[in-house]
Amino acid sequence: MTQPVRISLVPLPPGSNFARLLKALPHGPEYAAAQFADTPIVAHALNARITRTNKAAVAGMTTTNQSDLADLGIIDSSLSLMLGGESAPQACFSRMQERPFAIQIPRQTDAGVGGGRLDEGAPVPVVKGGLFDTMEIPQSRVGSIFCVTQDVLRRKGNEAVLRNAALAAQGRVETRLFLDPSVAAAGLGAASITHGQTEIPWDGDAAHTLGLMLSSIQTQGTRLVWIGRPIDFAILAARLGGAASLPATMLGLPAIAAPNAPAGLIVLADLGEIAFAASTLEVDISEQASIQMTDTPTNSPAAGSPEAPVATTLVSLFQTNSVGYLIWRFLNWEVIRSGAVAYSIISGSPA
Repeated sequence: MTQPVRISLVPLPPGSNFARLLKALPHGPEYAAAQFADTPIVAHALNARITRTNKAAVAGMTTTNQSDLADLGIIDSSLSLMLGGESAPQACFSRMQERPFAIQIPRQTDAGVGGGRLDEGAPVPVVKGGLFDTMEIPQSRVGSIFCVTQDVLRRKGNEAVLRNAALAAQGRVETRLFLDPSVAAAGLGAASITHGQTEIPWDGDAAHTLGLMLSSIQTQGTRLVWIGRPIDFAILAARLGGAASLPATMLGLPAIAAPNAPAGLIVLADLGEIAFAASTLEVDISEQASIQMTDTPTNSPAAGSPEAPVATTLVSLFQTNSVGYLIWRFLNWEVIRSGAVAYSIISGSPA
């Protein structure tokens, strides 16, 4: 006789499929089927991952042409919204130009001027100065590793903790690479949207500085937005008074909260002049690895250890009874036209 499956009538929190996948990854599809009978999609996804790994060894088959976590139903709209609360580029996607990876696509770099009335018998005016070229967004991976102990995985009520830890880990790295002015292009990864763009020095007068930022924009500004930390927007609101209209808008333009942005950084960007390409999130795990516990690891399988290795603490996941989650996705962007971004770093912002 088949054992009845108990299904809770209480709605599951957003991102539950993703959280349960994280919890079941170290144990496999049988564990997922037994523990999460009311979300069979989790066990199905784990089985699909096993199939994908096996098929990747077949000639002509790669892991990139198998179903990803979005196709399998693990990544859904609710989780994407939650990621947007941590990741500045994710929060900006709806206003940016989406492009495919690694394909040359025409772009218009200058709209030109000219045109006029089309009078009877008169020649049609020609727009002068319109410029076109091609752009290609390379396929660059963005991600990080976060670790939890097996004790955390075994505790009840840990699904939201795992979900939030994964989204925060991904959100922090994506936001830094997207907004930090010090991030230059490296390898296939693009520079941040503020790198090399117009910096308006903070002069202590919020209205004056923000006005200079607005004046520095050289595009049509159809999708102009402010981007910054909520606490920095609050500082500006206190200094601007009723003119701020924060948190929804500031000076009549939308304000996008980016909790992981650099301290004090306020960005003004015409997102309609920024192109992006992105895949869905992917997660891999290990329980046996030894990890360099630093965000600037010194070892590389391509180049070997550096000639003068930097002393780094290696932590064994097996010895510490831990699991390491590698969360990542392909993500890249490009500022299409110059003068689309300006930024300032306000004073008095807490670190």
